[in-house]
Amino acid sequence: MRQSFGEYLRQLRRQQGLTQSELGADQFSKSYVSAVERNSIIPSHSALLHFAEKLQQAPEDFERHLQDAETKNQYFPQPVSFSQQNEDDQEIIALLDMVLKGQQKIPFSLPAQLRSSSLFSSSQGLTWQERQARLLFLNGLVLQEDGEYARARASLEQALALAASDYHPFISNALGNNYAREYDYISALRYHQRALASLKEHNPANEDLLQQVAYRCGDDCRALGYHVKACLYFEEANRYLQATSNLASAGKLYLGWGYCIYAALPQAFPHRLQAEKGLSTAEIEQSFHQAVTYLLQSCSLYQISSDMVGEMHARLMQTMVLIDWGYWNSSTFAGTLLSNEHNVCPSVPSGLLDNAYEQCRQIFLKLMERYEAKAGFPADMRQTATTALAYLIHVTVRRAMLARLNNHSSIANKERQLAACICEWVLRFLKNPDVAWDVIRHCAHVSDNDMQDCNQSFDLAQALEHMKASLTDDTGTLADLCFAFGILAEEIALVEGASKNNDQLKRFDLADHFFQQALATASRIVPNQDLDASYLLRIYLRYATILEQRIHSVQDNQAIATRALLMVKEAFATFPGVFMFPLLETIAQ
Repeated sequence: MRQSFGEYLRQLRRQQGLTQSELGADQFSKSYVSAVERNSIIPSHSALLHFAEKLQQAPEDFERHLQDAETKNQYFPQPVSFSQQNEDDQEIIALLDMVLKGQQKIPFSLPAQLRSSSLFSSSQGLTWQERQARLLFLNGLVLQEDGEYARARASLEQALALAASDYHPFISNALGNNYAREYDYISALRYHQRALASLKEHNPANEDLLQQVAYRCGDDCRALGYHVKACLYFEEANRYLQATSNLASAGKLYLGWGYCIYAALPQAFPHRLQAEKGLSTAEIEQSFHQAVTYLLQSCSLYQISSDMVGEMHARLMQTMVLIDWGYWNSSTFAGTLLSNEHNVCPSVPSGLLDNAYEQCRQIFLKLMERYEAKAGFPADMRQTATTALAYLIHVTVRRAMLARLNNHSSIANKERQLAACICEWVLRFLKNPDVAWDVIRHCAHVSDNDMQDCNQSFDLAQALEHMKASLTDDTGTLADLCFAFGILAEEIALVEGASKNNDQLKRFDLADHFFQQALATASRIVPNQDLDASYLLRIYLRYATILEQRIHSVQDNQAIATRALLMVKEAFATFPGVFMFPLLETIAQ
């Protein structure tokens, strides 16, 4: 009979001369490791990855061994002696105590045989209410891990009503996590705030849990679009960070904090910033710099902790912030419509767009490093890769536009050709998964031969229909791609329209069609862990800024300029709090 997973883990640990405490390190307690080795609990996915790394084993082997153990019902196999069962029960009780006291970070799964167990019904020196609260809390954690959030919530709320006040912060935190998993961030924030206040009152020395709950409060605020408030919670969570804190958790903190500093500006558009807050150019630049610094720190922490997914997420976030920082610094996009006293730098520092381009390239290299040797492109990385491709198009078109404005026509033409090639590669990527790695390699190492081989005269209108058909369940990525294709169509209209005046209106129509599709798609997005309530506003503001630039680029064509002005009004009217009237007065002048 094949070894159970617990026996397999114990054997590997002993072969490498590690104690249970050394195997768990600072992430998992000795009791947790012991319970896994005794098959009392089923380890979480993060625990498997941790054990595999510590024991220098392939995570896939651990996952396969665990699946075999569950299939063969090796958790609590029969027969089990009374003394063995009692020892297992005591171990689980000890683990639950650690969860209740905030000393065990990672929730654990229990075998099905134990989910209806009466291990808490016997006398343990506890009152009936205390025993019942523990049982309900345990049941709530198990149901929550199984994805049965409504039933988990009911169990946790009953536990909260019965538990002593000392345990309220831990149960409230679990309830907040429950609501956050169902994207009810208002309820999640209420429970997380309650947990934070209770922790400060009853357990102020537990800085590790204080850090986790303060971070949760900040993340709830981020999802709701309360970015300034989120920054305050992230700052508080940062105060509780310790040298022994989990690196990946610290990476998440700096990721959220960096993003919210940027989003609180808000969205890097000066006409709104200065009307709303009276921020100086230096203050805005400082905020951008601080946001990028925190995101860079997040990326470094994820790298050290070998969390490639977190690292790529941080790189994508950096790219987004750098793109909007470029908008801020561009006189064409940001300064043209402002009065002289508010004018900003006359051009975009080349380092911003070059940095954004490099972030995308590093994502492609990471994907190749981790997954290229395996068969097929990993489905769970498709969204990350497609978003990076959309940002790469955006950055390349911006570089083409700036080169054109600075009369570097050869550079501008080459950047436009590259952007068109990337668009074609994206369509290949979406249409045929078998060519995914070819596309990733092209984008990671662009060569002139690659550009010569692509068909730059593809039909942009058909491209939109294909993207919509391929990304029906991924609204965020579809919105990013539509906007990126729209920017390319806009740049082509501005360049070719001067020589083909009759077709310029049609070309702008195509660009607007992409932008409108991006807006319509973004309006369907439900705030989640990746996209918050400000995403749609950011799309509107970028679109309005592009229309502003169009007005000043086609002043000799009153039909296009007038229609663009009406579209700016429509875009800003959608968000009346964006100080539309001072902007429109400036445009009218």
